[in-house]
Amino acid sequence: MSRKIRSPMHLIRLAVAAFAVCLFGAALAPAARAEIVVDVNKGAVQPLPIAVPGFTGAGQYGADIAKVISGNLERSGLFAPINPATFIEKDLDVNVQPKFPDWKVLSAQALVNGQVTVDPDGRLRVDFRLWDVYSEQQLLGLQFTSTPDNWRRVAHKISDAVYERLTGSWRESSHGPTPAQSAAPSPRW
Repeated sequence: MSRKIRSPMHLIRLAVAAFAVCLFGAALAPAARAEIVVDVNKGAVQPLPIAVPGFTGAGQYGADIAKVISGNLERSGLFAPINPATFIEKDLDVNVQPKFPDWKVLSAQALVNGQVTVDPDGRLRVDFRLWDVYSEQQLLGLQFTSTPDNWRRVAHKISDAVYERLTGSWRESSHGPTPAQSAAPSPRW
C-alpha cells in the first residue's frame, strides 16, 4: 500500500473549502428568535381608590350625601370607594387639611370630605373638598345651597364635579349639569 503525500497547498485549500461549507450552512440555517406578542387592544383600567367619609353636621344629611356620592362614583366603573369602616381619621373638618398619612395607609388616592349646615332660613349649605392624597393638595372645593328636600340632587352635583375633576371629562347626572358645562352628550348615573 502506498500512501500519497499531500502538499501544504492542498491542505490549505481543503481547510478553506471546509470553512466555506460551514459559513454557507450557517447562512442557510433558520435564525433562532423568540416572538413577543403585545396586544394593545385590551386596556385594563383599574378603578381609582377614593375615600368618601360621611359629611359632618346637619344630622343624617351628611351620611346620606356621602353614600350617594360614593355609589355614583362606584357605578361609573372608574372609582373604587374604600369601606368607611376602615377609615382612621373620623369627623373631618372641611376647613382643615386632612391627615394624609392616615389616608395613604388605606391606599386612597383621592379623598372627598364635606360639611352640611342648616342656614337660618332653613336651607342646606353643603361645602366639600376634593383632595389628592399623595400630592397632599386640594383639587376642588365648592359650596351648594338647596332646600332640605333636594339633598340628593346636591349629592349628584358633587359626584359630577368630582368625576369631572378626576377624569377630565364631564358627566351629567340625571339631576342636571355640573357647574362646568359641556356640549358633549354623556351617559347618566
